[in-house]
Amino acid sequence: MILHSIRVRNWRCILGELSLEGLPMGVSVVFAPNGSGKSSLFEALRAGLLWRHDSSSKEVKDVVPWGRDLSPEVTVEFSAGGTRYRVSKRFLKGGSCLLERMEDRRYLPLAEGPQGVTRTLEVLGLGQRGGKVWDPASWGALQALWIPQGGICLGTVSDQLEEALRRAVTSQAQDPVSRAFKDRLQGDFRRYFTDTGRESRKSDSPRHVLRSRLEERLKRKEDMEADLRESEALQDGVAKLTAEVVELEARLASVREEEAACGERAERFRRLESELTQVRARRDSLTSQLELVKDRLSRRARVERRIQEVEAEAQAVKLDLPGAEARVADLEERLSRARSELASAREGVDRARLMEEKARDARRLLELRETISRLQGDLLNARAALGEAESLRERLGARRHPSDDDVREARELMTRVVTRRAELEAFMITLEMEPRVGLKGRVTRGEGKVELTASPGERVAVRGTREVEVLLEGFGLIRASGPGGDSASIREDLEMVQGRLTRILEAHRVGSVEELEALGALRRQMEGRLAYLEEGLEGLLRGSDISAVEASLASAREEVDRILSRFPLWAQCPPDPAEEEAKAGEARDVFVALEAAEGLCRELSAELSRTEAELKGLADRGGRLEEELRALGEELLSMEAREELARRLGELQRELDFAAALEEDLARRMADLGDPEGDLRAAAKAREDLEGGLSQLRSRLAREEGQLEALMNRGLYSQLASLEEEIEDLRRELAEEDLRARALDLLMEVHRECQEEMWIRLGSAVGVSAMEILRRMAPRPVGRLVLDRMSPARFSPGEVDSELELGCLSGGEIEQVHFAVRLALGLRLAALEDQLLVMDDALMATDRWRLEAAVEELKSHRELQVLILTCHPERYAPLGVPMLALQAMRAW
Repeated sequence: MILHSIRVRNWRCILGELSLEGLPMGVSVVFAPNGSGKSSLFEALRAGLLWRHDSSSKEVKDVVPWGRDLSPEVTVEFSAGGTRYRVSKRFLKGGSCLLERMEDRRYLPLAEGPQGVTRTLEVLGLGQRGGKVWDPASWGALQALWIPQGGICLGTVSDQLEEALRRAVTSQAQDPVSRAFKDRLQGDFRRYFTDTGRESRKSDSPRHVLRSRLEERLKRKEDMEADLRESEALQDGVAKLTAEVVELEARLASVREEEAACGERAERFRRLESELTQVRARRDSLTSQLELVKDRLSRRARVERRIQEVEAEAQAVKLDLPGAEARVADLEERLSRARSELASAREGVDRARLMEEKARDARRLLELRETISRLQGDLLNARAALGEAESLRERLGARRHPSDDDVREARELMTRVVTRRAELEAFMITLEMEPRVGLKGRVTRGEGKVELTASPGERVAVRGTREVEVLLEGFGLIRASGPGGDSASIREDLEMVQGRLTRILEAHRVGSVEELEALGALRRQMEGRLAYLEEGLEGLLRGSDISAVEASLASAREEVDRILSRFPLWAQCPPDPAEEEAKAGEARDVFVALEAAEGLCRELSAELSRTEAELKGLADRGGRLEEELRALGEELLSMEAREELARRLGELQRELDFAAALEEDLARRMADLGDPEGDLRAAAKAREDLEGGLSQLRSRLAREEGQLEALMNRGLYSQLASLEEEIEDLRRELAEEDLRARALDLLMEVHRECQEEMWIRLGSAVGVSAMEILRRMAPRPVGRLVLDRMSPARFSPGEVDSELELGCLSGGEIEQVHFAVRLALGLRLAALEDQLLVMDDALMATDRWRLEAAVEELKSHRELQVLILTCHPERYAPLGVPMLALQAMRAW
C-alpha cells in the first residue's frame, strides 16, 4: 500500500482541517512540536483505513476535541494492488463511510456504509478482522510496517501478518509450473476438504454430490417399499371397511325406530307440562288473593288497637295541662321579683365602680407627679451630657489623632532607625587629612562632596563605608578600608524606615515620636470620657433619645391635667390614695349581691322556659292525638267488614287446596313418563352419529379403493428393480471418489510440510537480514539474532556461544534490533507490491550516527515509502531527506 494524501478534520488537538498531500516514494519527515497533532495524524490514518465509522466505543469518543461537540473526519488516498482508492469516514454524529476507486482519472463510488468498511479491508488484504482495531495485532501486514509512538517492539506476530509473509515468500520461491501445480492441488483439495482439513460440505463437492444422489435414491427405494406395503394394507382395509358399512346400516335402522317411539312420549309429556303450568299459575293467583285478604284483616285489627291507644293518651294529656299552667304563673311572679332585686344591685355596682375609679386616679396622680419630677431631672442631666459629648466629638474631629497602631508602628520604626544608624556607624570609616600645603582633588568613593579643596593647615575629613578613595592632584590616590559587610542593604532599609516614619509624623502634623505619643494619649483620654458620657446617657435615657423622654414628660403632664379636670379640688388639696382605696373596698360587697341576683334571674328564666316549652308540648301533643284519632276513624270506616273478609278467606283456602291436589297428580303422571325429551335427543344424537360414521366409512372406503387402484397402476415392482441397480452404480462411484480424496489429502499434507519447512527457513532468513541491517547501522562482532515466530526473542553475540535475552542490551540497541526486524519483514512484504512504512518518533534512544545509518538504509530501499513523524527535526535535517512542517499544513 502507498499513501498519496490524508486530510483530517476535528481530531483531538487538530481543530479545523489539516492535510498532508503529494507524498513521494522514499523517506519523508513530518515534524512539529509536542501536542501539535503528529500522533493524532497517524491515528487518523489508521482510523481511516481500519476503524468502523458507526462505532461508539470509548476510543472513538476520545478523539473528539476536548470540550467540543464535533464529529471527527478523515479522508485517505492510497494505492493498493496497482489501483488508486480514496476512503472518507465521519465518526459519531452523522457517521458515514465512502470508498471510491479511480476510473478514467476520476474517483467513482465503489461502496459505502458498512460495505465500504468491508471493501476497504479487502483491498488492504485484511478481510474480516477480529479483536480491537487499536491493537496492532489486528492490523494484519501493517503490524510490521506501522510503528506507533513508544511501540517499536514488535510483540507477537499475528496470524494475518504470518499469512501475508507466507504469500510474499511463496510468490518469490515458486516458478510458473510449481505455482500452477499448487493452484491445481489447492483447487482440487478445496473441492473435497475445507481449509482446516475437514471434509467439505459444500453443494458442489463431488463426494457430497454422490452422497446426496445416493441418499436420494435410497430414500426413493424406501418410499417404493413403503408404497408396496401400503397397497397390501389397503387391500385388507377395503375388506374391513365394507363389513363395517353393512353393520352400521343395520344399527341405523334400529335407532330410527327407537327415535319414533321417543317422539310419541315426548308429545304426551309436553301436553301434561302445559296443564301443570296452567294449574301452577292458578295456584299462584289464589295464593296472592289469600295473602291480600289476610293483610286486610291484619290491618283492620291494627287500626282498632291504635284507636284505643290514642284515646287513652289524649285523656292523660288533658289531665296534665292544668298543673303545667299553674307552674308557669308561679315562675313568672318569682322572676319579676328577682329582676327588681337585680336592678337595685346594678345601681349599687355603678356607685362602687365610680369609687374604685376615683381611688385608681388618686393613686395614678401621685405616681405621675413622681414620674414628672424624675423625668425633669433626667432631662437636665442628659442635655448637659450631650453638650459635653458634642464638644469632645468636635475636638476629636478638629484634627487627625493617631491610632494605637500608628503610635505602636512609630515606636517600632524609631527603634529600627536607631538600630540601623548604629549598625551603619559601625561600618563607617573616616579619612582625615591636614595638608601643609594647599591641595586639590576629587573624592572617587565615599560620602560628601565630589570635588575636594583644602588650604594649608586646614583639616579635611572624608567618610564612607567599607572603603574611601581620594584622588589628589600632584600626589596620587589615597585609599582607606574598613571592615567588610553589606552596608548598602542597611542603608536602604534605614532610608525606607525613615521615610515611613516621616510620613506618619507628617500625617499627624507632629515633629517627633514623643509628640505623637502625647497626641495619642490625649485621644484615648477624650475617647474614654466620651464613652463614659455615652454610657451615662444610655442609663438616663434607658435606650431611647431625648425627644422620647420629652414626649414621655408631656404625656405624663397631659394625663395629670385630665385627672385634675375630673377632680378640680385635687389641684389645691391632693388626695390620699389609701383613704380612697378604703372607701372603694367597703363598696365592693355590692358585687356579691349583684352576682347572686343575676344567678337567680338566670335560673328562674331557664326554669320558666322549660315549663313553657313543656306546656306548649302538651298542647301540641293533644292536638296531634285528636287529629290522628279522626284519621283512624275515617280509615276504619273505609275498610270492609270483618265477617265479609273471613268468608272470602275460607273460599280462597278451599280453592287453593284443590289446585295443590291437581298439581300433585299432574307431577306424578309426568314423573311416570321420565325424560322423554332427553331420550328423544339421545336417540337423534345416536342416529346422527351413526349417519356421520356411515358417511365417513363410505368416503374412506371410496378413497382407499382409489388409492389402491392408483398404486396398482404405477408398476412399483419394475421401478424398484431399476432403482436398486442405480444405487449399486452410485456406491461404486462414491468409493472411487473416496480413494481420490485420500490421495489429495496425502499430497496436501506433503505440501504443508514443505511450506512449514520454508517458513522456518524464512525466519532464519529474516534474522540474517536483520543482522545485516544492524551491521550496516553499527558494525560490531558477528552475532546471531534468534526469532520466535518472526519476533526478536534472544541475541547471541559472536564472542560467546550462549544466547542472551534482549534485556541484556542497552535501550538503544533493543530499539535498533526491533527496527531491523521490522524493516526485514517489510522488505519481504514489499516483494508483492510497494509498501508504506510509518515511524512515529520510533528511534528516540538511537544516537545521531546510527540514526543517520538507519535513514540511509531506508533510503536505499526504493520499494518502500517511509513517513517519519518527529518532534526533533534537528536530528533529520542534516540527512538530506524532505522535511515537511506540520503547522504549515493546517487550514484555519
